[in-house]
Amino acid sequence: ESHNALSTQIGLVNLSIGEGTIITGIFSTIDWGSHSYFIQVGVDVTGGNNYVTMGTTQLRSVPYALYAETSGTPGTPGPQGPPGVDGLDGQDGADGATGPQGPAGNDGADGQDGADGATGPQGPIGLTGAQGIAGNDGADGNDGAVGATGPQGPAGADGQDGQDGQDGNDGQDGATGAIGPQGPIGLTGPPGNDGADGNDGAVGATGPPGNDGAPGVDGINGVDGIDAVVDYDSLANLISADSTFITTVGVENMVFGDYEDITSQINSNLTNIAPYPEYQQNEDGFLYIILQPSNQWFQISIDSVSMLPNGPSGGYYYPDNGNMSLLIPLKKDYYWTFSSSLTYVNKAFWIPLESGVGSSSSTSSLDSTTIANMIAGAGGGNMVFGDITPINTSVETQALSDGFLYGWFSTSTTSETEIFCDTFSGNTTVRGMISQYIQPGITLSRKGMFNIPIKKNEYFSFLSSNTGISAFFIPLEGGNSSNSSSNSSFQINGPGNYAQNIYNGDFFLLDQVINSGSTEYFIVPSGKNLYFDDITYIGVTCQIYSDGNLFNFGNPNFLEELILKEGDSILFPSSSSSQGFVTGYGYLVDTDSNIEIVNILLDVSSPTYTVPTNKKIIITNILSDGTEDITLTLSNNQSFNTNTHMPKNADYLSPNTIIQANPNPNPNAPPMIYIMSGYLINN
Repeated sequence: ESHNALSTQIGLVNLSIGEGTIITGIFSTIDWGSHSYFIQVGVDVTGGNNYVTMGTTQLRSVPYALYAETSGTPGTPGPQGPPGVDGLDGQDGADGATGPQGPAGNDGADGQDGADGATGPQGPIGLTGAQGIAGNDGADGNDGAVGATGPQGPAGADGQDGQDGQDGNDGQDGATGAIGPQGPIGLTGPPGNDGADGNDGAVGATGPPGNDGAPGVDGINGVDGIDAVVDYDSLANLISADSTFITTVGVENMVFGDYEDITSQINSNLTNIAPYPEYQQNEDGFLYIILQPSNQWFQISIDSVSMLPNGPSGGYYYPDNGNMSLLIPLKKDYYWTFSSSLTYVNKAFWIPLESGVGSSSSTSSLDSTTIANMIAGAGGGNMVFGDITPINTSVETQALSDGFLYGWFSTSTTSETEIFCDTFSGNTTVRGMISQYIQPGITLSRKGMFNIPIKKNEYFSFLSSNTGISAFFIPLEGGNSSNSSSNSSFQINGPGNYAQNIYNGDFFLLDQVINSGSTEYFIVPSGKNLYFDDITYIGVTCQIYSDGNLFNFGNPNFLEELILKEGDSILFPSSSSSQGFVTGYGYLVDTDSNIEIVNILLDVSSPTYTVPTNKKIIITNILSDGTEDITLTLSNNQSFNTNTHMPKNADYLSPNTIIQANPNPNPNAPPMIYIMSGYLINN
């Protein structure tokens, strides 16, 4: 039957079953006591006939009413009715775990050999196998025709004389040759040593190759070998024996690039009037300046953002007479200015950090750790400065990497600062000392800089009578081949255990007055996930409609850290006789096909949930009532009971994990409800 009805403001419709417009059948002839009956509800919000099924529910009779209908006197059984229309198929259940491997079947009879296929192209030559056992010598083939004698090759250098071998047996005398003509008699010299054997004559040209024999039958494929395990110790020994490895492969060390003379640029723009010229480098390196202050001031200012148009403040230096050299580390893309009452500097250079081949290191020092690090860091790149970290000069600190202690001081009195560095805690080895003498009658504050190299794991500390010290640690790190970094790889993690980077989305604000007796709602837009972060409310309760389930949370605080997917609804019914409100915020982020937002309801009728195969579940929020504890059964069938919040405290639960909610055994406890909110990701 069909009904034409109008819903309330919250979408509620009241219908009387059996009083609608008949489509098929006769309502009054239904025998309610003989069978189980179900009601299926479909809706077309446009008023047409394109119904969307909303659900199917079994109708349960009241026992007393059934008895009253028949007054205890059974009637004559009616004939068997025709079979009813099949109900809609239910959703497929989750795949069961894979069963054990069955026993292998008997081998089938060998099939007839197929015809030999055409010979394929020659494959690449494989690796040379181990030397096989020498076979028996074959019969000598017939001697080929003697090739034409090639031209005489150049005589090679005489080799060193070998030791004389034992005299062999005298051979038979050869036939006497013909007597040659008598030559002139020379002077008789001392007997000389035997001359070295002459070189063999050149080998004659090779005869033409014979015809190829017929190809042999392919052999049976061998069993795959096990994966190789890298033996770094053996590899280190092999490389240590190869003096050319370092220069051939190129173990990269930090080196200075070519000095760039920037003296003319500094001097041509030198001024003591703000705003000062601003510079920016496209790589990490050092600014190296040589100057003669002669009681003139100069200022160097550095920042990660542009200091224009007003120019920097502070950072003045009033050194006494004499020459100075400054070595200042600068990170890529940082801005810096140099200004002074001087008319010029003696020299100024830019020294970039680059990577080079460690030819100064001997391969004999290579060990397994070095080789493993070389393999892990293959591809190398330039050295760059890491993030600059402020230093507390009142405590001893240990360097976590190679780098520099860099900073400056300010004083108006004679002072001394010592910087201690060594490989052990409580060190007393002076690595740097800053002394400043203020001439009598001078009231100007003196400022200076220091730059001290520090090795990884060294301890450093400060001892100073000067409180005006600012110190920083600048680590050395490996960068990419262009000595640059890209913000495209930088991500900021949002609050909570979120599935996505919320800063890729849009800020969401819900600010709504709730009048007494009314209900306000919000529907998550299509193509968006909603990450709720915080909520404030008075005089309202909260309901969530998700995946066909209506969750009555009561307390809206449950929304905090909740993730809702597109199409989910949030309802805020009034719970007060006076006006209330709700104010909350979160983030709307584009949906991702690799992330499935879920809100799972476990109750007495359906107390278990199984994590799908090939998925992991991350649970961000749990609401429970009337629940004693939960039972977790892992994929290896290990089971244990734990508190209700354990799934949220775990980073994730693996595929095929079974979560079972157990009701509170107290008879006065409320009905069990256990709601898990989170998301599924690929395993």
